[in-house]
Amino acid sequence: MLRWGVLWGVMAAASAGYAGEVYRCGTTYQDHPCSPRSTQTPMELASAPSERDRAQAAQRVEQEARLARQLAQERERREAEQRAQAQKQPVALSSPHASTLEDNDYTRCTGTKEQRKRWSERKREYCATRYPEDPLPHKRRWRHRD
Repeated sequence: MLRWGVLWGVMAAASAGYAGEVYRCGTTYQDHPCSPRSTQTPMELASAPSERDRAQAAQRVEQEARLARQLAQERERREAEQRAQAQKQPVALSSPHASTLEDNDYTRCTGTKEQRKRWSERKREYCATRYPEDPLPHKRRWRHRD
């Protein structure tokens, strides 16, 4: 907070030292008159900030710093709550992919002989445990009896 006050003070002092006329010479700006060949336009600068403006700026800086500290504390509190909540939740004993495999296991464990050759080892294990007696349970319904 003290740094911001010092910074504002230095900027105010620096701007007060340069108060004077500024000349626009074509597309450039200078603190001395332009050459006689170019067109010059004197410009008026805003005056240095008053004490009231400096006090308001310092007050805004303090408010924003206070708000930043408050937001940081709230964020840290939320993160601590999330960590505590994560520690309370039970750990899944199955693989994270088991629920996605069970969502549509009928279509996942079906396929032609060529398609089954391309199955991953995990899918083969899953289908073998899900249907141990028959790797293709739906095909039995469509087979004709001889």
